[in-house]
Amino acid sequence: VVVYPTIKKATIWMANPVASREAAVANGAKNNSSYANFRNNEEKEMLESFLDLCNENKFEEADRVLEQVLESQIQRLKHYVGQYNHVLCLERNNGIPHADIEMNFSYEKHKEVLQTVIDYYENNRLPYYNFEIRTTNQDDAFLSCCQSRPGMWIDFQAKADVSHDFFYEMTSMLKHFGYRKHWAKGMDNSDPSYVIEQFPDIAKFIE
Repeated sequence: VVVYPTIKKATIWMANPVASREAAVANGAKNNSSYANFRNNEEKEMLESFLDLCNENKFEEADRVLEQVLESQIQRLKHYVGQYNHVLCLERNNGIPHADIEMNFSYEKHKEVLQTVIDYYENNRLPYYNFEIRTTNQDDAFLSCCQSRPGMWIDFQAKADVSHDFFYEMTSMLKHFGYRKHWAKGMDNSDPSYVIEQFPDIAKFIE
């Protein structure tokens, strides 16, 4: 799920198996023979324009540009078929350099966590254009963020020059929910003692 707080919209992306490429096309899917880019070059240029307009405090104009990006993406990616490892719509091409931080919360707390984030964005302008949400099932790996609980993840993003303060604000605001940090995203914005507290089997892993 990709959330665009400034325009109060979200897109939900799903990938489902099909019997064959031919059957999917017959059912109305667009045949995609290569990697499905989350954005094309024109959409990238629009998002760069969005960020420039925000820097100039031209927020209404910026949000109109963002609406155009979503319309373009939905038109391109609403229904298509492709190779299984090419259809996840990741930001592989036409990406905008940015920093991100991802936090995992107990799924049982998802309503409270999301409401806290929504309340924040009702009163504060996001320094980027979106944040992302996903869920994963629980497991028993020592250092897994989903150890002993199913998880909801939120990935916050920002341009590098404003990311540190923004990520600090997000981690401070959500700390009381007991989040676990993605080990490869934003660990430089972490309190090591807090990280250790959230992984009860970290000593077993070290052993």
